Amino acid sequence: MSFHVGSRAVKLIDLSHVIEEDMSVFPSLPPPHIGTYFTHAESRPHYEGRACFEVTHMDMVTSLGTYLDAPYHRHPGGATIDQLALGQCVLSGVVVDVRGKGPREPIRDMDLPQAHLCGGAALFCTGWDRYWKQPLYHQHPFLCAEAVEALVEQAPSLVGIDMLNIDDPQDKSRPAHTQLLAHDILIVENLCGLEQLIGGSFLFVAAPVKVRGAAAFPVRAFALLGLGSGGVET
Repeated sequence: MSFHVGSRAVKLIDLSHVIEEDMSVFPSLPPPHIGTYFTHAESRPHYEGRACFEVTHMDMVTSLGTYLDAPYHRHPGGATIDQLALGQCVLSGVVVDVRGKGPREPIRDMDLPQAHLCGGAALFCTGWDRYWKQPLYHQHPFLCAEAVEALVEQAPSLVGIDMLNIDDPQDKSRPAHTQLLAHDILIVENLCGLEQLIGGSFLFVAAPVKVRGAAAFPVRAFALLGLGSGGVET
């Protein structure tokens, strides 16, 4: 989809998976249940047949689909979803192309770009989104501890991935979640379509619903291309 800002044509790239009952989820977490609180037909008598409305009911954990982790997700004293500034979720972005990684292969510090990441969004494209809803989606690559340390030094404001978990699920210390969130570097997991942004200049948007006390929440992540090399200041 494209639209114009003044004379500039701006392209929108959707980077989010659909939330649905047969989606990929963490093995220890339940899938969402999406149903109807009341239907058009059930509501019609209340409006004397002059209008009708559908109200959807949903049961879900908040670490679901394409979602953002707030620092509170890992650290009890960290900021919750509602305490995040909007500018933390709207950032100039860089894609790190690591599509050569195989199942359960670490992303290392030498895989990081020399690009300036400070204050922006560093998005790792592994191509693993192609296995969404497949068993192999759970055998994803991950950021090793050395890569996490290097990222912290480069100080992005957000790190995103197109996989289920930024960490090695077998590493119970969870170095990426521990270190990134300790430094107020937000995490977005289960992105998709990042290959469309490789080598480009773009604005990344991943704003969650403002839920008080939440540790994580789904986002409609997307990128805007065509705003210029400087993007916007936040």
